[in-house]
Amino acid sequence: MTTNRHSRIALFAIVFALSASGLPHAQASPAGLAEKAAHPAAVPDANAVTPRAETVPLADAGRPPGAPADLREAAPQRQFSLVGLTWQGAEPDTIELRTQSVRGTWSAWQTLDQQDGGPDRRQSPKTTEPLWTGPATRVQVRAQRAGAPATDELTLVTIDPGTSTNDAQISQFSAAGSGVSTMPTVVTRAQWGADESLMTWAPEYATTVKAAALHHTADSNDYTCDQSAALVRGIYYYHSVTNGWGDIGYNALVDKCGTIFEGRTGGLHLPTLGAHTGGFNRHVFGISMIGDHDAIPPSTATLESASQMIAWKLTNSYVDPLGSVTLVSAGGGTSKYATGTPVTLPTIFAHRDVGSTVCPGNFGYNALGSVRDRTTQLAGDWR
Repeated sequence: MTTNRHSRIALFAIVFALSASGLPHAQASPAGLAEKAAHPAAVPDANAVTPRAETVPLADAGRPPGAPADLREAAPQRQFSLVGLTWQGAEPDTIELRTQSVRGTWSAWQTLDQQDGGPDRRQSPKTTEPLWTGPATRVQVRAQRAGAPATDELTLVTIDPGTSTNDAQISQFSAAGSGVSTMPTVVTRAQWGADESLMTWAPEYATTVKAAALHHTADSNDYTCDQSAALVRGIYYYHSVTNGWGDIGYNALVDKCGTIFEGRTGGLHLPTLGAHTGGFNRHVFGISMIGDHDAIPPSTATLESASQMIAWKLTNSYVDPLGSVTLVSAGGGTSKYATGTPVTLPTIFAHRDVGSTVCPGNFGYNALGSVRDRTTQLAGDWR
């Protein structure tokens, strides 16, 4: 580390300390310029879109004639595109679900995992990860614990994320940036139609960003890029309301076409605390690839956009993308480390490195090396 870099780090610390009381919407960059989220003039802010949710206790749902004892079928009153399940008590050993599309065909059975994120030092309800289904009308669920049916202990949550006039235009966004001094193009919350009345978790901030955590949404890969904004709205509702977090957990999300979405409110350019890596949210920027990357590799476009966003975030916080950092666990949630445990990690790490989860999936995890290399290449001679 050079003396010049020490000086700039010190200067950044002073600037942030002086401004922290008012938390202005600016983050120091190597050029000393405040950057703002890209907001292409061709796509105006959307009207706020309020997702509509229904809950169905599966103990009240029917069992189709001849179906196994653990199977329940629910027909919510309105069409939906995203589902999840909640419960009290012990987690079932297996939870499986399939949905009937608006065309009348049933999907394959899919296994749902327990939600693996959450705010630090806060107890989250027991829920599965949300699953994007595409437009659907019926759900079948089966769950077991110790070989016995447990389906009746679950409550189904279905979400219609609504539509926005921006949805199709957003799929055309390019994440290309002009170097680490400028944020890549990001679809803002206003552009993807966030209903800010759902946001009940006021922004919280760390002193700086020290690392980036890579996630996947553990969702379906069967979505089109003009559905991505609706998918983000569905996750936003699920995290904010179903999980009770008060906001979407990730700082940013990237779809399979490489479009980047603003997640947690409070400013991408600030060290805003999210709810993505329980026990390790402070000082960590969380970015999630939309899809299940235990099943397929992330697309080239996804990895490029994730690398661009991480490069911009880390280098504007004077963090070496190939360096390491020691973070102290806040415990709780699915954290692998007890409260107060110091853990040394690469500055770009995976959720599974600190949590009891497979996130970001085996293919996502195997892509970490290429993300670090590309991030470093994008950072260039930032020192």
